Amino acid sequence: MAPAGPALYRTILRLHRTKLPFHLRRLGDAYVREEFRKHAKTDAKWLGAFFTEWRAYAGTLERADPAAPAGAAGAVGADLAPDALRALTDEQRQMLDKLKAEADEAWRTPAAGGAA
Repeated sequence: MAPAGPALYRTILRLHRTKLPFHLRRLGDAYVREEFRKHAKTDAKWLGAFFTEWRAYAGTLERADPAAPAGAAGAVGADLAPDALRALTDEQRQMLDKLKAEADEAWRTPAAGGAA
């Protein structure tokens, strides 16, 4: 992985600690860990897009207000642009659907042990 990878990874995990409720932080941390692990030995030609998307995610988190209710200005998260949705492969769409289901479940049943 490029030298920027570990620093970006740590930044995202730090933002999860400060911006996400505990039950979503666990889900987000696991997802980030899995994605960065999968891309650790990826061909350099793909890493640029990978890092660009994760930097954009980090920027979204930095601007987020953890106290804002879902859907309000400043709330954590955003819908994907229609063009981005159309550009997804079937595998990416399935992964997104799985992640959405897990996030929805996390919102319905917050785990004990952290601030909600």
